[in-house]
Amino acid sequence: MNPSGHLAETWARSLADTPCARTFPSDEATAEYREGLYVGYRYYQMAGVPVAFPFGFGLSYTRFAYADAAPELTATGELRGVSLTVENVGNVAGAAVAQLYVAKPDHVVFRPEQELKGFCRVELAPGEKRRVTIELDDTAFRYYNVRTGAWEVEGGTYELRIGDSCDDIRLTLLTTVAGTGAPDPYEGLGVDSYRTGRVADVPDAEFAALLGHAIPSPRVTIGRDMCFRDLGHSRSPILWVVYAVLSALHRRNYGGSGAPNLNVEFVYNMPLHAIATMTSVVPMGVVDALVREARGWGLLGVLPALLVRLITGGWFAAVWVLSLIILLIAFAMMAAERRREFAVLRLIGTSRRGLCRLILTESGLCSLAGGLIGIGAAAAVVFPFTTLIETQLGLPYLTPDAKTMALLAAATLVLTVGIGALASGWSALRLSRVDPGATLREGA
Repeated sequence: MNPSGHLAETWARSLADTPCARTFPSDEATAEYREGLYVGYRYYQMAGVPVAFPFGFGLSYTRFAYADAAPELTATGELRGVSLTVENVGNVAGAAVAQLYVAKPDHVVFRPEQELKGFCRVELAPGEKRRVTIELDDTAFRYYNVRTGAWEVEGGTYELRIGDSCDDIRLTLLTTVAGTGAPDPYEGLGVDSYRTGRVADVPDAEFAALLGHAIPSPRVTIGRDMCFRDLGHSRSPILWVVYAVLSALHRRNYGGSGAPNLNVEFVYNMPLHAIATMTSVVPMGVVDALVREARGWGLLGVLPALLVRLITGGWFAAVWVLSLIILLIAFAMMAAERRREFAVLRLIGTSRRGLCRLILTESGLCSLAGGLIGIGAAAAVVFPFTTLIETQLGLPYLTPDAKTMALLAAATLVLTVGIGALASGWSALRLSRVDPGATLREGA
């Protein structure tokens, strides 16, 4: 038995040796892939960083020799591949993986030291040799030119390197390729880090030059694209709780147990819109409802959002004042209801205790029912998880405009009155169980 496996990735000596150690994973709203083309072996070889095991490295109980490499041409003289002889020079049967890398040492447009463009796996008995071909086409020499917006070819001499891994090159051929004559898209941009491959710590100016625009702000924007890990920036207490729980589970994953819960990491880094895009069962209306809650438009997020807007200015200030007025009116209604109840007790007197309790019980039940209806109506308008109602009514993806403010004000009014009615009903029910004579004596 000889598995003869080869690595499909580079094993770095430490996390600090990787090109993205300083920028990924990110705790901000953006993750910056500053390494550009230099991913994996493309970085380690170009920057000269030693590794534990290189890309393409393999173990075997036997050894293989590569020889007699030659270009394979089409009838029109175009390169279509490279052929070579692979021989098992050991005493055990096994499989060799011959790897073909393309390099251009005198390149003008920055590129990695070499890039894998093809490979061939061949199983050989001890002492057996075989002629194999690794196919190539014109895409092996292309690169994408951001200035022309097309795939281009830099003309000149290329090296075709054959090896057992990216660090174990056995044979090299030279070939000349005609170019398309496209200009260097990065000329004059000052992207020296990318020309040398030392991208572990790219300056902001160079990264912006590579992007072609300013680096996106790491500030969290509350919307469909925000991740669960960003819910701490929302204006909703209920989503703050979700964030706190997820953050605690996330920190526990890095506690050294050696068995992290990958489901937690998946949810922690998942954007909100993935809730709908990953399954057809959940509509995008659920995501929009969560966004409204995160923005402070939900039932539990109203007051924090109002407080924020009261400080920053805008429509929320007016709504906040309106809500204060509504609260004062509600408390005044509750006080008036309590005075009415005492007045009823005084008019009825102790001789009509049964009628007194009947009236107060009826009043309490009606107030409770009205309060529940009021809170239910408010929740149907504002509460973020009433997706069915939202989709049936066709509510839009809400933004802070006059229509939304009116909707929020109406819902706040109904909600406040409903809470006041509940309190009044509860008070009436309590009074219905009290001895009217004792009540009158207390009130006297």
